[in-house]
Order: sequence, then C-alpha cells, then structure tokens
Amino acid sequence: MDPLTSSRRDPFGSFVRPLSQLEQYLFDHYVTVVTTQYDSECVILRDTSFHHHQLRMNWIQMAVSYVGLLSYALQFSCDHLGEVYHCIDYAALATQYKILCISAIKEAISAQDCSARNPVVATIISLALDELRTGNITASRQHVRALAKMVQFSGGLQTLGMNGLLKHIFEKLAYDMRLLEDDETSSSVLMDFVNRGGINLSSISGPVAASH
Repeated sequence: MDPLTSSRRDPFGSFVRPLSQLEQYLFDHYVTVVTTQYDSECVILRDTSFHHHQLRMNWIQMAVSYVGLLSYALQFSCDHLGEVYHCIDYAALATQYKILCISAIKEAISAQDCSARNPVVATIISLALDELRTGNITASRQHVRALAKMVQFSGGLQTLGMNGLLKHIFEKLAYDMRLLEDDETSSSVLMDFVNRGGINLSSISGPVAASH
C-alpha cells in the first residue's frame, strides 16, 4: 500500500478540515493521477536534490495540512475531470475551490502566519503553474509578483523551506521565464518555453486512473 495514499480516507481526522464524499474522491484523484504525472526529467526538478517521490510526498502532506493547497488540489482535480468527461459541473466546482484557495492565501498573509509560509508559497506556485498550463500568462505573472513581495517581506528567498526546492521553482518562474521582470515577453514565447520542457506543468492527457 502506498504510504502517501493509505490514509486519504482520513480515518484519523488528519485533514485540515473534514472532506465530503465527493471531496474524498477528488483528493484521491489528485493523489493517484495528478501527482503521479510530474516528469522527473523536468529542467526545474532534475537539478535539485528532490526525487519525484519526495516532491510528491511533501506536496500531498502540505495539501492535507493547509486549507489553501487542499482547495487547489480539489480545484485541479475538478479541472482535469471536467476536461476528461466534458462536464460543466466540474468546471463550476473548480471555480468555487479556486476562490476558497485564494481566500485562504489572503487570510494566511493577513495573519502573518509564519507556520504556514511554505504551504502558502507552494500554493501560490501551484496557482502560477496552473495559469501557465491554461495559457493565462497575465494571471501567472500576477501570482509570481505577489509571491516576490511576500518573500521579500518575510526575509528573502533563503527563508523558503523544502531543502531549497521552493526557492528553485520560484527562480525558474521569476527569472528563467521572466515572469517577474519582463512585461514585454509575449505569451507565445513563454508557451514555447513551456512546450520545450522548460517547466513542469503537470499537464495530463492520459486516461483517468479512477472513476467516480
């Protein structure tokens, strides 16, 4: 049994909030399908000390413990399932979870909750990657710039955790893809960079591994 997934039904109440039956299904889909699609050859990840399993474990654990990343995980599952099944109900749910995700980020920042710093950073990174995945460069740039301000006020990049992984991904987004410093970079140039493997978008096109 996969230790990452063995408790996702939450028999011990480990999630930051209770999940409905549908949300259990969505989180199961995130764990068994979405997070298994990360490409270990991605230029962002292959020069870090993190193996795929480590990255997956950390991201899932943060989603279990932080409501913002949990909402993002549920949103991503809805987006993917909606694309696979051509179901507008999933699209509507995805919008709701995205609103919850952004609200959780704002609340954590307003509260200056240092304990949530890494999960909040991971959530903002996830949102930026998701906007790139859908071709919304403007929104992705907004997320990266907001993250840059947050990092600056919290003491700089050296304060980010996960053994340097968050710092590494932020630098790739901000400087390699020029989302922080260059308003003139066209969407086509950025998407070409993405399509050449410049960043891991966890884009999924294969069959669904779980069924509702």
